[in-house]
Amino acid sequence: MPPLSLEEAQTEILCAARSLETEILPLEMAEGRILATDVWAKTALPPFAQSAMDGYAIRAEDTIQGSGVELQVIGSVAAGHLPQEALRPGTALRIMTGAPLPGGCTAVVKREDTVEAGDRVRITRVLSPGENIIPVGIDIQAGEQLFSKGEMITPSILGLLASLGEAVVPVFRKPRIAILALGDELVEVYEPLSPGKIRVSNLYTIAAQVNRYGGIPLHLGIARDNLADMYQKFVGGQSADLFLTLGGSQRGDYDLVDDFLLAQGGKIIFREVALNYCRSLIFGELWEKPLLGLPGSPIASRVSFEVFVRPLLWKLAGRQSLQKSRISALLLDRITAPPHHRIVVPLKVFFQEDAWKAIPLFRERAPSSPSLLQANGLVYLAPGQEILPEQKVDVELWESPD
Repeated sequence: MPPLSLEEAQTEILCAARSLETEILPLEMAEGRILATDVWAKTALPPFAQSAMDGYAIRAEDTIQGSGVELQVIGSVAAGHLPQEALRPGTALRIMTGAPLPGGCTAVVKREDTVEAGDRVRITRVLSPGENIIPVGIDIQAGEQLFSKGEMITPSILGLLASLGEAVVPVFRKPRIAILALGDELVEVYEPLSPGKIRVSNLYTIAAQVNRYGGIPLHLGIARDNLADMYQKFVGGQSADLFLTLGGSQRGDYDLVDDFLLAQGGKIIFREVALNYCRSLIFGELWEKPLLGLPGSPIASRVSFEVFVRPLLWKLAGRQSLQKSRISALLLDRITAPPHHRIVVPLKVFFQEDAWKAIPLFRERAPSSPSLLQANGLVYLAPGQEILPEQKVDVELWESPD
């Protein structure tokens, strides 16, 4: 079977994903979670007409004859309290910001436009009806749809839900992502290095990415290059909603992801994608759950995660939008795609001299160039496309640039 295109592979992966079950959380625990239902306003906001400033509640028509009119002050009302009587012609009520309006009030005059004299107040200018009044529902009308199922709860959304009295909120459960690194050459970060061994850095990078994008990483550790050890490690992740393997997805003698899937009654949906860094990607099913086999190289596993796993994780988490953050940046070096291949190029993006700039990162680099492991974004190039220095590029961000 020939390698799938980028779009074909993304479609296959996302079609296999289903949103998870829901749970009810206290509002204070819901930030960053995904709404499991539409949210409609049960009440208006604000729920009553109120004063926009400290001053006097008046009848605007009492000032129609011009400035200098004097009114009798019949009381006062502060925020959180109700006025004790309604206004009558020729009267005013001292009022504080946010306090409910008394009956008959059609304007609020700010204190700076008045002269107080005992129980009377002189109004120094003419007021129009509605001045300095915050009407009912100016922010939100009762019955208005505020948010849709699949939106992420931001601090702003959380605050608005609190304003409307929503003490609990239904959200999708966080997806559990089991991550297993494969290879006899790998050792844990706390183990000493011996000849021929390397530390398993990408296990921690991918777990951090899972956590950043709303999943719960299940750290399965390192499996050696044999099916028995792979089984023992995989069993520890049976509660997962998605399996990720790091390494073992090539076609070498010790690359055993294919063999393991078939031995466990799973299936291989596709292997190989026509995209650099992701060519050896495997997508399959293990124990009726999706499995993505990522390349073992730290940069290739990270690129593959951003291109394929992040959208899948978001869909499992119930997110409606799978669009990633993008910015336009000035490219600082030439990049060229081969004539017949689409490619992605990792970038180091930063802000300098009032502009976003991007350095393309390659394995062969000058000593002064950033390492591939410092990448924080990607650019996609069509076959044969060339982008020259100082041209603008559309950058897909991995994380917020400096």
